[in-house]
Amino acid sequence: MLATPLILRAPDGSVRLESNLLLAPIAGWCELAWRVTCRELGGVGLACTDLLSPQGLLLSKETTKDLAQTNEFDKPIGMQLYGSDAEILAKGAEWCAEHGATVVDINMGCPVDKVTKKDGGSKLMCDLGSTFRVFERVREAMPGHVPLTAKMRLGWSQEDADNGVAGKLAIGLIQRGAAMITVHGRTTEQRFKGSCSHDGIRRVVEMVAEETGAYDGTVNGGVPVIGNGDIKLPIDIITMMKNTNCAGVMIGRGSFGDPWLFRVGWALQQRVASGQDPEAVDLRDVLPSEEEKLDMLERFFARMVEHRDEAHALHVFRQRISLLGKRINGGHCRPLKDAIREAKDAPTVLAAISAWRSGNPLGGAIKRLEC
Repeated sequence: MLATPLILRAPDGSVRLESNLLLAPIAGWCELAWRVTCRELGGVGLACTDLLSPQGLLLSKETTKDLAQTNEFDKPIGMQLYGSDAEILAKGAEWCAEHGATVVDINMGCPVDKVTKKDGGSKLMCDLGSTFRVFERVREAMPGHVPLTAKMRLGWSQEDADNGVAGKLAIGLIQRGAAMITVHGRTTEQRFKGSCSHDGIRRVVEMVAEETGAYDGTVNGGVPVIGNGDIKLPIDIITMMKNTNCAGVMIGRGSFGDPWLFRVGWALQQRVASGQDPEAVDLRDVLPSEEEKLDMLERFFARMVEHRDEAHALHVFRQRISLLGKRINGGHCRPLKDAIREAKDAPTVLAAISAWRSGNPLGGAIKRLEC
């Protein structure tokens, strides 16, 4: 259902997400500054934290608490936990609920060895009975008004995917109180190789609909299944939803260089839902101007300084400017990127952006292009 808000049900209430486009929990990317920046640009229904260690939360480790940091502008917020110990996850979920989480999610899809070797992430797809018991314990421990969700893959192997493991897991979790299921269209063994399987996601959607009822966008109508994987352009959202019948789309890496993907993708959904041809929709009114792109850089950097510190902001910004710069002047902004990488303090970064904005090419010629 294009352009339809999502309803996530909990035992004692429900949460309404005004957009069906969700910012994925991606390790190393989803700190508070980035989430608020994406929200400000529009179209984000739910933004998720980085993966959170429940042990780190319970031991008050600074690195984990930094990842879980939120504020009044960061709502609704999903906090994602990883691990396999039912009691520790349950206590971690309680911590999240007490510290501002709108939604708590259990990671059942991370393929990284350091997570799966401790039986977390996508290893939870290998023993459904044990995973169901873990999920029940977490749901039992949480406040009744906070929805509990899960993000998974199609299975550990292609054989698992062919046997419908993801659908079976999704059904069992929904029967135990899951408010939303997100499915990444690859197996663990694929990691991020190959292409996202729309057929695999569609099979999960169909299995869930047959067993627990199709999601219809109402508080009483089924549980939404969200598609995830390979969303790089607004049209990819339409293709994913039409191919899979998923209720919404979770976007991760595709937004790293294009945080406007949510705004433009939501507008595209609305216009296609009204009958416009997705290949011919005029989206110029929601595409970012060059000024807005530079505003985004300034605000994102300033927020990192505010929420963490200057050293952290400089380190992260140097890493990310290659991706973020792809949207500046059609990607032709080498002097700006070089100036940011060489900057030793925050004022120098902001001065570089200001100089670029004013037309001073930081010592080099610039050819202005329309994006």
